[in-house]
Amino acid sequence: MSEQPQLITIDNQKYDLSELSEEARTQLLNIQVTEEHIRNLGNQLAITQSGRNSYAEVLKQRLPEKEAPSGTESDVVTIDERRYLLEDFSEEGRQQLLNLRTADAELKRLKDQEAIAHTARESYGRALAEAIKSARPVTVQ
Repeated sequence: MSEQPQLITIDNQKYDLSELSEEARTQLLNIQVTEEHIRNLGNQLAITQSGRNSYAEVLKQRLPEKEAPSGTESDVVTIDERRYLLEDFSEEGRQQLLNLRTADAELKRLKDQEAIAHTARESYGRALAEAIKSARPVTVQ
């Protein structure tokens, strides 16, 4: 009894995986690994955004009573278009502000990584398209 070929669909064409070149199989693996990385980054982004939202909520509860006097420029923090003197923050308020800034930096880093991964995915897709030019699609009945 013969084994069924392992088929893979690329651009709506089915190919027998065993008939693809080593380069094509390598690019398929690269794509799979990159797509998994993108999914993981998406999960990390969601977790970090959730943490950031929590920090922002706590910070809003810890904001100083008074706003910074107009004309004051140094050590001023702007939150929701209101300006506050950093010296007027409680220790907990300063910690929440630091947490918020750290979460913002992490969100930026993750978004940058996600953009890099998407660029890599596109590159692997182009390389795969080139590698399968000589491959014959399989006719499935």
